[in-house]
Amino acid sequence: MNVLVEGVLILFVVAVMNVMAKLLVVAVMNVLAKLLVVAVINVLAKLLVVAVMNVLAKLLVEAVMKVRVEVVSLLQLHARNHRKKRSVSFH
Repeated sequence: MNVLVEGVLILFVVAVMNVMAKLLVVAVMNVLAKLLVVAVINVLAKLLVVAVMNVLAKLLVEAVMKVRVEVVSLLQLHARNHRKKRSVSFH
């Protein structure tokens, strides 16, 4: 083969390999970027769920404590009224 033809073929092969290498790098970067986005979204979703659950748990505890205080107050009031009724006896 002619040296010129061999040189042109080598340059063509090198050019094709460069293009293929760039396409491979772009494809790999796209896949990595998508995986990173999915991972970040998963972490943010988990953090959001944890934050919401913490807030709901605190609200539930506060509500239960308020109800407990009200029930205890009503029971104490009932006990006082019951004692008053028993102490006033007309024999």
